[in-house]
Amino acid sequence: GYSCQFRKVISLADLDIRYTQEGTEVYVLYGSEGCRQMMVRAVVTRTPYKKDNRKLRMQDGTERRMVCIRLI
Repeated sequence: GYSCQFRKVISLADLDIRYTQEGTEVYVLYGSEGCRQMMVRAVVTRTPYKKDNRKLRMQDGTERRMVCIRLI
């Protein structure tokens, strides 16, 4: 959502690790499950409040990371 502190629309996204490099343009499904959702274009950006380098290893062997995205 819109951050009054940063004056930008930002969100967290769970992405495949291949797409987590800062500056990467991605399309994400935005919205909660069971509510209205839409595909939006976004750019992976530096988390403005806390760096988070945690990785998740999925059962299928892929790695994922939580990143901050800025909607464009």
